[in-house]
Parts: sequence; C-alpha cells; structure tokens
Amino acid sequence: LGDALRQNTTLEVLNLSDNAIRDDGANALANGLQKDISNVVVLDVSRNGIALHIENRINVVLENKKIQSQLRKNFIDTLNSKSKKTFWNRSRVMFVGQARAGKSSLVRSFLDEAFQEGWDSTIGVQISETESVATKGHWTKTDKDENASEFAARIIMLESTFPQAEIVEENKIKEKKSSRFKFPGRASKSKSSSKPPSSNTEIRTAEGNITSAESTDATPEPKEEKITREFNQSLLTHFGRNDLILSLWDFGGQSVFYAMHHIFLTKTGIYIMVFDMRELLNLSAQADALSYVAFWLKSIRLHAPDAAVLIVGTFADEIQERKEIAAINNALLGFMGGDFPQVVRNNVENLTFFSIDNQSGTGIRALRKKVEDTARNDARMTGKEVSMQHIVLLDKILSMRKNSDFVTFDDVKAVASTVGIRGHEALEQALTLFHERGLLIYLTSTETLRNIIIIQPQWLIDALAKVIRDGGLHRFDATEIEKRGLTDDLKMTFESGVTTRDFLEYVWGKEHWAFFLDLMERTMLLSEWKFKHEQVFLIPSVLHQDYQGEKNGLRCIFDFSRSFLPNGVFQRMICLLVAHSSRSYQKSGEMAILERPKLFKNFASVDFEPGFRIKVYEDTKLQHFYLLVDDNSLTKSNRSLIVIQSMLRKINSDIMGNGLSWEIFLEDCTTGEMTRYDRAREKCLSPWFEDIIQTPGPVSTENVDLISFLDSL
Repeated sequence: LGDALRQNTTLEVLNLSDNAIRDDGANALANGLQKDISNVVVLDVSRNGIALHIENRINVVLENKKIQSQLRKNFIDTLNSKSKKTFWNRSRVMFVGQARAGKSSLVRSFLDEAFQEGWDSTIGVQISETESVATKGHWTKTDKDENASEFAARIIMLESTFPQAEIVEENKIKEKKSSRFKFPGRASKSKSSSKPPSSNTEIRTAEGNITSAESTDATPEPKEEKITREFNQSLLTHFGRNDLILSLWDFGGQSVFYAMHHIFLTKTGIYIMVFDMRELLNLSAQADALSYVAFWLKSIRLHAPDAAVLIVGTFADEIQERKEIAAINNALLGFMGGDFPQVVRNNVENLTFFSIDNQSGTGIRALRKKVEDTARNDARMTGKEVSMQHIVLLDKILSMRKNSDFVTFDDVKAVASTVGIRGHEALEQALTLFHERGLLIYLTSTETLRNIIIIQPQWLIDALAKVIRDGGLHRFDATEIEKRGLTDDLKMTFESGVTTRDFLEYVWGKEHWAFFLDLMERTMLLSEWKFKHEQVFLIPSVLHQDYQGEKNGLRCIFDFSRSFLPNGVFQRMICLLVAHSSRSYQKSGEMAILERPKLFKNFASVDFEPGFRIKVYEDTKLQHFYLLVDDNSLTKSNRSLIVIQSMLRKINSDIMGNGLSWEIFLEDCTTGEMTRYDRAREKCLSPWFEDIIQTPGPVSTENVDLISFLDSL
C-alpha cells in the first residue's frame, strides 16, 4: 500500500483500522503519503498497535499535506493572476575594458573556476547565466528556462497565512506525544473510497469530530500548457534562500568589436570596468591605459548614465606597495573628477576602484559580495516589482527556443494574449524588461527591428562575431577555408573590409545568411557594395589601415570634445555613405560615373551621387569628425552638411540612445576661420548657406526605416 500511494492521484480517504498493521507497514504508509502526488488527506490506522512516534509521524505528514495543499491552490491562483507582482531577483552584469585586462578570468573567478594562464581572448560577447546563493556565498552556472514557479512561490510565501516555518520537518519528530491530531475509531465499513478531489480536506480526530479546510485543488491545467506548474516544498526552500540570478556579459576587449557592442549595452544593470593595474604604473603605457578607462567610462555613461559602475584593477599580487595603489587611485581620480557619480567606491579601502588577482583569488570574495549587494540594492532592477503575467509570458517565450532562435513580434503578441497581456505598449514594456535583464534581444529603433525578437542572444552574438573580429587574432580553420575555395574571400574580408556572399553563406549557413545580412544592414554594421558589377558587402568595423594622405578641402567640424565620440559612429557613417552610393549607382544604371569608394579606418571618400563626392575624416584624439568639401564640390557644401547631420542623427537615435551631442563649426572659405553653426547660418556664410530661405534642414530620423531614410537623402 505504501508503494501504491506513491502513484496515487485520486484516493483521498483510506480506512485501515483493525488490520494488524505494525511499525514497518506504518512507516511505509508514511513514506508513500509524503510524495506530493498522493492525494490522501484522511487516513485511519487506529487499533493496529502502532508505536506512538510513528502515529505522530503520520499525523505530521497529513498536517503538512493540508498546509501544502492550501499553498498549492494559492500557487495555481497566483500563476493565473493578472494583478499579483513582487520583486524579481535578477540583474545583468556587463564586463568591459581593454583586451587582455582579465575580464574573462574575472568571470571565471566569480564562478570559482580554475585560473587558466593561456585563456583565449573573448570573441564578441560571452554570456553566462549564474545563480548567487546568498546562504552559500558563491555563484554557480544555471540554464533555467522556467521562472514562473519560483516567482509564484515567492509571491505566495509573502502573502501566505501558512508561513514557511509552519511546515514541519518530520525527521525532527522524535518520541513526542500527539497533541493536535489523534487517530479515530472505525468510521465506516468501507476500507477505502476513491473519488475526485473533494471540496474539503478532512482530518479525523480521536474525538470523532472533523476539521475542514477550503478546497485545495484547482481546476486541472490544459494538457497543452507549456509552463511547468509544479509546487513542492523545495520551492519554499528556494524562496527562503533569497537567491539572485545574474546574467554575466563578458565583452571582448579588441577595438574591432566596439561598433557591435553598442547594440548590447543596456541602460540598466551593473557595469564592471576592468583594467590592468601594471599598465597604470608603467609611465610609457599609462596614457594609453587611462584612455581605455576613459573610453569605457564614457561609453557606459552614454548608454547607461544611471547604472552602477565598479572599476576593477587586476594583477594585485604584482603590486607590492600601498603607495602604488595610492598612485593608481590618484591617476583615476585625476581624469574622472566628478564626472562619473555612478562609480561605486571601495569604501573599505577608501579607493575609487577594487584591486583583485584572478590567479591567487585576492579580493575576489569581497568584490563578489559588493556586486551582489549592488544588485540587490538597485532600485531599477531587483528593486522594481514585476507582474506574474510578465514572468509567465517570459517562460512561454523561452519555451520557443526549442524550435527557433528568433521570433516575430506577432508571434509573441499571440502568446501574450493567452496570459492576459494585450495592447502594443504593454507588450513592448514586457519585452524591454526581458531585454534589460539579459534574456533576449529586442531592438526598438525602427519598426522593422521591433518586429524581430532574438530569444537566443548568444546565437546572434556568435553570428555577428564571425565577420566582426580581429582577423589576425581570431582565425578560421585554414584547411576548411581552402577546401571550400574561400581563401581569397577570407583575405579580402579582413584586409579590405569587403566580403562575398559565398563567405557569408559559409560562416552563417544558407538557412540564416539573409537574416543576419538584413539585421547587420539595419543596425548599420554592413552595407551593400555594388560598383562596376561587384556585388559584395562592406563591413567597416574590420577596416584597420589608417589614412596617411592629405586631407584637403573646406572643413566642417563636428566637435564631440565636450561629450564623447565613441568607436562605431564613424564606421556606421561609412556604412550609410556606401549604402546610399550603391543605391545611386543602381538607380543611375551602367552609365553612372561613380568611383569605387576609398575607405580607411579613419577616412572615407565616397561618390554620394554622380558629380557629388563626400569626404569624411575622424580624429579620435581631438574627438572631432570632419566633413571635407573639394573645390569642385563647393556648390554641394550645404547638401553635404545636411547629409552628414542627418546621418549622425540617425546613428544617434537608432544606436546610441540619443546620447551623442556635438557642436558644429564651419570654415569661412575666404578667411579660413571657423565659425559656429548658428552664427554661420545667421550670416549666410558662403558656401554653406547661400540662400537661407531655401536651405532645408536635416531629414527626419526618429523611427524611420533605414531604406526610407536613405531615399530621403
């Protein structure tokens, strides 16, 4: 009978009085009752000569089942609730910094994984889902695709009239006298009854009276329900630990990846900016090291001005003296000033950074705790209440990963309606929440991008990193490339930034290459290159040669020095210029006189249209962006200015979250002096503003599809 109870789904009342049951049999019955699947709530084992402590054990099991039955009802009600909400203990941690600074090793240190001396540099971004167990003080990797059960358990334990402490652990019950429940005399001639779940849970007492509770069994869930809706005591235990889920994003440090990174840096979460302390102490390398620190702090401020930032210095065991730590701290404070209030201070050591060593583990435990504390105290992440509806929707979306790596907005809309989320705005809010927490990628700059939701972020990142990478450092299998006949294609890709369809089909697969091509075009990471029968594709991020020639022409300066000119803006400008030029060539036909663009890492000369050339140049040290107008193109000066203004605004709105700001200075062709844009416009400075009345402004960019934007130019 004990074994049978483990499989029981219908039996509720069982009368076993006067059956000569002894202690071994009674223990087996108790073991069977303990299984969550057993529905028995009334068990009569009177007049069997069972030891008192075993009677107590059965009593405790029945009492716990009553409590858990009520909790299970609350659990199902909570899962189906449209109004209940609580805090979601989940955050996103992004590791950024210079290449080889120790970001990946820090992630491994946080996970208590062994230090690896020759660890390969990160390609693109590597994502790890981790769970921080508060009571154990360490992080472990997790791959959960189901969140609703634990979230519902959290809600019901906060609301429940049956506190977790009341669930009695039977193994702590010793020889104790039964007080609350006693076993009855024979209640009926029937030995058992099998029936559907009743509306009341009954526990018979020795006095013969009956204790009743409200129905604890909810209407059965539909068989097609995809979400796990199991409830057991382990969920309560999990809630009690107050665990924290952290999505760790380890960003590759090579500059070739920076243009791609802008897609994945979120407004909320925690940023860990990693630097090599040895380089800040090396006078010959200090300037470059500080420039990388400044670059990343400004990049974070651009995308996430309110997100917490922890600055972490590595190789602590090689820094011998306290005065060296002080020197590093002073160097950081020297350029930071009060410009980065979101930086989390190391109050224990009175420093603006945290020093650690990945090889020995120095400082890791303290830093890990600081990251946890920062996450738990983040009002915009773990401190923000999330509805049960959103979490159920999330699980339904994640369940789609079994069949696809991405879904459409309409797909998600149909699923959302089944959990009571209706309306475009409500669904967008839910998807944005999941994007910020690192569970999917939802880009919102244009209607086309909003229609695609990437539900496997690592899949997208790995695909982009197949073509946006350091060709010399992150190599392909040369034997396989030669076998496929792609040796020249590979060389051209990483030497000139121009690649072929054959190469893209090889790295992405024929099934998905068109999807990734379209996505990269719409995020301005790639453009078509159609000149003189060439049908190839440009990837400006991999251009690596600096332009050393003359930079002649009438100057227009876009000055970012008071704010920040991040990597990726100039590359996207090249994308837009070449994309428009290719479209012009196609529209004009074979007779079009369009030269092949001249492209470098920091310079581009592009025939925008027949008879209309645009030259642009980037000076990263001055944080300037130059438009250069040739003498034979002076009549197009105003048009050139409008094109570049419009493109910068498009990049700002679609990729940079409108965080860019700049000033414009225009050169006077007669005096050579630079004049502010507003003053130049006011005095109709030639040739920039020949006719102020007929001079149009920049074209509209907000929520405009890329193709429509290019056509409007």
